[in-house]
Amino acid sequence: MKNIIWWVRRDLRLHDNAALDHALQHSEYVIPLFILDPALLSTPISNRDRFLFGALRALDKDLQIKGSRLIVRRGTRG
Repeated sequence: MKNIIWWVRRDLRLHDNAALDHALQHSEYVIPLFILDPALLSTPISNRDRFLFGALRALDKDLQIKGSRLIVRRGTRG
């Protein structure tokens, strides 16, 4: 079984998503992953952050309807 990680970075939607479409065409199983930058979490929550967190919740809900889920982890570009 071929697995591909779909690293969710900017495009937080299922429809019309080139990276997701590519992953689905080239694998048997797609693992949706979003990585939160610790710098984002160390500052007071802004309206932009609220929008991001809401969009991530909506994406996870959409993925759950499809039988998957969004994996969220904390980390930096190493």
